[in-house]
Amino acid sequence: MKRCTMVLLGALLPAPARTAAQQAPPVRINYVNADLPGVIRSLAAVLNVNVVLTDVPSRRITFQTPQPVPASQVGAVLEAILESQGLVLVQTGPVAQVMPEEKRPSTGPVRVGKDFPSPPPLGLVTQIVPLEFIRAEEGVALLKQVASKNARLEVVPRSNSVLITDRGVNIARYLDLLRQLDVKTGGEAGLRTYVYPLKHASAVELAATLAQVFGGAVAAPAARQRVQALEGRSLSSELTGFRRREV
Repeated sequence: MKRCTMVLLGALLPAPARTAAQQAPPVRINYVNADLPGVIRSLAAVLNVNVVLTDVPSRRITFQTPQPVPASQVGAVLEAILESQGLVLVQTGPVAQVMPEEKRPSTGPVRVGKDFPSPPPLGLVTQIVPLEFIRAEEGVALLKQVASKNARLEVVPRSNSVLITDRGVNIARYLDLLRQLDVKTGGEAGLRTYVYPLKHASAVELAATLAQVFGGAVAAPAARQRVQALEGRSLSSELTGFRRREV
């Protein structure tokens, strides 16, 4: 006979009403050879979430925590179980639907900004993140290096913003990274051109060296960034013309 144990200590005990500042008791989770749909429903009940299961396979799982889990982390436990089984939760109004990852919609409930609640929202979330100091294309490129395989990362057209769709627990990590990267750097704002006369070095050689150090190139005039080498009389005449224009 198969052994099936589902224990949620603390969450099922009656408790007096609590204020917002008071925390719910920790929960000891002990699922042994338990039915997956039953596990999902029991954890959802602890979280006071109404769930509808769609194409959730009926299989047995074992999930145990050696120490009681804080009530605020029960959602993370549910997310871990769903992800390990290829499932995702999608919140639609007062009801949350649990479905296979490949059948999930392209977006979840939409949020805007860099702020995110703690603990993160359950299931699929779409976050629009406006950026101030880095380009949205750069933000997407950086996030793709750490994002989950099912994350959706896009640049919002006509806006320096990034659109992210993934599980809430993952979006919390992405936002932490963006907050650290999207900061104002030191130094003068904007681009400026400076002319430095050289006494003991070749301008051509120095231009090539700087291009190698900073990952650029000594490009043709049509290129976006140009390093121009001026030598001998050409350099002197250029500086003379520059000084005259300044006067």
